Amino acid sequence: MFIQFIFIQLKEKKKQNIKDKFTGFNKELEEIVRTQKTYAISDVELRADMKKDNVEYIFPLYRIFLEKYCKMNFTKNLDKYERYSVENVQGIIEKKLFDTAA
Repeated sequence: MFIQFIFIQLKEKKKQNIKDKFTGFNKELEEIVRTQKTYAISDVELRADMKKDNVEYIFPLYRIFLEKYCKMNFTKNLDKYERYSVENVQGIIEKKLFDTAA
């Protein structure tokens, strides 16, 4: 009985750890958007390069993150934690960062 309790407790800790990772990503992405959408880059080429660099850095890492954790049964409310698909993240970076009205 004691061993079973320890196993369940560790399992719950892992679930909470995964939830914390998703929550952290969501908060950071929202903060980046809130901050960087006010940045204006008037040079079209530089702005495109900045967006491309952000997509190339974040996109593959987030894809790996989702592939690793979304298949785990860590919550009944997946939508609460997985707010963004990989494509959503790419779209946010391409459309909401670095205002074109510089």
